[in-house]
Amino acid sequence: TVKINPAQLIDIIETLSIYAEELSFLMDNFNRDIIKKEEQQKIISTFLKGITIKDLSLQFRYKEDAIRDLLIKNNVEIIEGINMSAPKWKFRKKR
Repeated sequence: TVKINPAQLIDIIETLSIYAEELSFLMDNFNRDIIKKEEQQKIISTFLKGITIKDLSLQFRYKEDAIRDLLIKNNVEIIEGINMSAPKWKFRKKR
């Protein structure tokens, strides 16, 4: 048995409630590595439209590694590091 001083009981309850809130927040973030089926399809289709993995991780709030693993698991070819730039004018109008 544990004997608790009644004067300290309120402080102990407050401390436990704070830890309960922190643990629930950590558990929510821990479960974010498991991607739901609906979101898997959205992530894949968005990636195929040309959005980078970094932007997908910001948009869907998953880790980049989890998104990369999802794409590899679904046989999506990942090509990053290509700089897309607008075509430059070959000829300028003379004044």
